[in-house]
Amino acid sequence: GGAVGRDEEGNAVVGLFDEDLTVGFSDFFFAEQFGRRPEEPAFDQKFDLDGDGLVSFGDFFIFAENFGKVAVSR
Repeated sequence: GGAVGRDEEGNAVVGLFDEDLTVGFSDFFFAEQFGRRPEEPAFDQKFDLDGDGLVSFGDFFIFAENFGKVAVSR
């Protein structure tokens, strides 16, 4: 899941939730989804970065790992 781009070397950059190509504070609004599950109307699958069906600490750690990375394309 998640909004994924690619860096200059072709590596995945995960957590691009806004319009720019940098994973930064403006992407952190995904925290509003924390704890949500697919059966909840407000659940948005793009924030389930690890694909386990829940927006949780696993997704936060992936986001944190990508924080500050810059993509050149989506």
